Amino acid sequence: AVLLTCPAGGATCQGRVALRSVAPVRRAGRARILVVAARASYRVAAGGRKAVRLTLSRAARTLLRTRRTLRVRATLTPSSGKAVKRDLTLHR
Repeated sequence: AVLLTCPAGGATCQGRVALRSVAPVRRAGRARILVVAARASYRVAAGGRKAVRLTLSRAARTLLRTRRTLRVRATLTPSSGKAVKRDLTLHR
């Protein structure tokens, strides 16, 4: 889960959060591709906090099973404003 906070005194915060692999990975002999690990929508009331639950994709679960770690880039894209990106490491 990703914990999100919305500043008080403003409007409701809403948008999308996505996890994608940082670097292209090879899957089962196929070409190297960026794997979409998870994505979800969020809506947080002004001044509130919310844990957004992300379900890993089948490709991400398979990579974690075989590699034990997966470097991903978390991208929060609000409906208004600039996107925020952070690199994370998922562990099995």
